[in-house]
Amino acid sequence: MTIPPWHKDAVGGRLQHQTWGPEAALAPFFGILAVAPPVAGGRLSSVPPGAFGGNIDNPFARAGAVISLPVFVPGALFMAGDGHALQGDGEICDTALETALNARFRFTLEKGTAPPAPEILYQNRLITMGFNPDLNRAAEEAAARMIEVICARSPLSRAEAFRHCSLFGSLRITQVVNGVKGVHCVLDLGSLKGADPA
Repeated sequence: MTIPPWHKDAVGGRLQHQTWGPEAALAPFFGILAVAPPVAGGRLSSVPPGAFGGNIDNPFARAGAVISLPVFVPGALFMAGDGHALQGDGEICDTALETALNARFRFTLEKGTAPPAPEILYQNRLITMGFNPDLNRAAEEAAARMIEVICARSPLSRAEAFRHCSLFGSLRITQVVNGVKGVHCVLDLGSLKGADPA
């Protein structure tokens, strides 16, 4: 079997020999990270993401990240798939650099602490997510969830948390190609340094 040249280079953390010339650093992650959705919703497509996770396509969901998901059914029924070697925010053309991935996951059940939608903690950055067919609404959901987190982790009032989020948070388009659009808000938790929880 012949191993494609890009696969050989992946071992060194680089992707080479792209047909149009450039070289890019690999940043692998699973596009799909999900628990089973609520049974009442019936059968769902695997394409649009939701509160259960699913096809979130968030590059922050990589090795070393802590991903928090709500649980809707006994046993959670977690699944992962849709391996990407590289993808930019937005997944503009409906695909990433698709690849096979192996991973080892560690699970912790924390009752009563589930976020309303997936949250990711990666290198002291918290990422909240919003999903909606309307991109503006998805952005509002991601920002509103970050404001709630700031209020929970610091003594800031809601108005102060809103301002803090505007100064230190960054809204990014996760993807626009899965029917339900995704936006994530990124906050370096170091920005809350010195603010003890209320």
